[in-house]
Amino acid sequence: MTSWPDPWSDLSPESGAIAHLRDWLEWIGYDQFQQQARQDYFSSPFPDRETFLRRLAVAPAPLAAAMRLLLLAEPLSAPEIVRDIGLETAEALIESGVIAEDSDSGAFSTGGKSLVSWLGVWLLVSANPRYPSFRQEAGEVYMGPDSLTLAAELARSVGSLPVGDGLDLCAGSGIAGLSMLARGRAGNWVGVDRSLQAVRASRFNAALNGSAPRYSSNPGNLYEPVRGRQFSLIVCNPPFIPVPDGHAFPVYGDGGEDGASILRPVILGLSDHLAPDGQAIIYAEGIGDATGPFIRDELVSAAGRFGLDFSLRVVSSVPGSTALYTLGQMLSGASPSRLDELEAWKSLFERTRTSRYVKYLLKATHGAGKFEITTLAI
Repeated sequence: MTSWPDPWSDLSPESGAIAHLRDWLEWIGYDQFQQQARQDYFSSPFPDRETFLRRLAVAPAPLAAAMRLLLLAEPLSAPEIVRDIGLETAEALIESGVIAEDSDSGAFSTGGKSLVSWLGVWLLVSANPRYPSFRQEAGEVYMGPDSLTLAAELARSVGSLPVGDGLDLCAGSGIAGLSMLARGRAGNWVGVDRSLQAVRASRFNAALNGSAPRYSSNPGNLYEPVRGRQFSLIVCNPPFIPVPDGHAFPVYGDGGEDGASILRPVILGLSDHLAPDGQAIIYAEGIGDATGPFIRDELVSAAGRFGLDFSLRVVSSVPGSTALYTLGQMLSGASPSRLDELEAWKSLFERTRTSRYVKYLLKATHGAGKFEITTLAI
């Protein structure tokens, strides 16, 4: 096996090869091909593997090889890489730490990292957990549909957002801030994440997108690395999965028993870190009932306490039984299966009187202490 104990530790954001990689990705149409070939492009960062492989079978060799190696994170032999990708690009991928050689097989791979793209923004993240190439030791740089939901909301709003510096909390890959910079938003960004893998990834992604001077990434817990600073825009996609006490869950998804253990301190810190004319935009999910997520009561209290105006827009609301089914699929897909743990989630939902699982966008500004909730859910 490859010598990487942590496949993210060898990334080299300062490598001179990164500019070559960026030009090469644009030249082969890495993102454009996905937009044309994938019906799920705007809803998922990862394609269905089997369907996508069939599309790659008729794609030009350089593009097909790049997709297999980088997006699907599958190993390729050195002759395949040199023949289909080219020696210069292969050397750039190695120099920048994106791929390395497996000392046993002699093949090259990303070590469980995937290069996804979203409207021309390149993001090195953990491979899809459903792919055979997924590696647990490389699995902390989450990218999911919720990541795209927040990025899409920011893209739609970019012209009306306050101008100035931005704070990207629970930054992960850096998609929120980097997509704003890619769309010409003024100001500098600070990303914060408690995962060192995520910090390494977002630093590399900033360099890959030519945004390194304007996007810095810091390890730490929420506002700690930026104590005393205020920002015109604060964005966050926190871990939000409700997880019963005593049950393991990936760090990027574990929101504690009520799913709000990370969101809560984010909300409580907004008044100190949001500039007078600033705005916060948060994507989250959580347990609730027919009137919305349970966090609404705390939002009403925080609005009055801190003089913030909160606007919560429900984008999806499904029965609790549907959420439990989805959790069951996730648990059964673990190796070994953890489906027997689903009873703990059922008990949690019953204990908290959860009848709905709610996905929502939350916006906040300084104001008169108002709270409003609207819904787009059917």
